[in-house]
Amino acid sequence: MVAATLAELYRTGELGRHVTATLTRVAAGFALGLVLATALGALTGFSVRARQLLDPTLQALRAIPSIAWVPLFILWFGIFETSKVALIAAGAFFPIYLALMTGIQSVDRKLVEVGRVYQLGPLALVRRILLPAALPAWLTGVRGGLGLAWMFVIAAELLGA
Repeated sequence: MVAATLAELYRTGELGRHVTATLTRVAAGFALGLVLATALGALTGFSVRARQLLDPTLQALRAIPSIAWVPLFILWFGIFETSKVALIAAGAFFPIYLALMTGIQSVDRKLVEVGRVYQLGPLALVRRILLPAALPAWLTGVRGGLGLAWMFVIAAELLGA
């Protein structure tokens, strides 16, 4: 029965339309989460002051169970695409943010000192030392965030369909 239904959906073109909608949601939500997590992860990893200001709030938000976000996002953004994309972005955000922040904080301080000896400015220090050293941790977070984005799209489509 499932195979017959899939064949019928494929024949009518409806299956392709739904797969495209899901892929679009995942791409948009993951891209949004990736950009925000990378920006905030780099900021809080590099700046002690930013970490003191932002990280406690982000850690508190991370502690909220994933499924609890669904009704909140539906209330805040409605039942249409915005809430689904925002939910996927929230799911992808935290692993990327945590991995990058931790990756930047765990960079060998001797490398940072060498950069300062060579009088690298803050942007050059980030570009030439911190981000290349934190890249493996960031990529691990991106991989985890992508997996969670797929989990969140399922939740968003089941509860918001």
